[in-house]
Amino acid sequence: MKAVLLAFALCLAIVAVGMACILQLTRWNPRALSSVHPLSWEAVGLVGAYALGFTAAIVLVLVALALTLALARR
Repeated sequence: MKAVLLAFALCLAIVAVGMACILQLTRWNPRALSSVHPLSWEAVGLVGAYALGFTAAIVLVLVALALTLALARR
């Protein structure tokens, strides 16, 4: 039971860190986009960087949660 509670706390911490990273990325992107022309390749690159960063953060959080839960189950 103690391992399950520890895994639950660790999962909450992992989700909190992942959400903080996504929040920072979401705050950074509009500021960066406001400094470039809307129909430029720089804007396309910034949107692509946001999409890639958001996806990477979600995938890393899911992998960390899966590993934590798999180790707690042992």
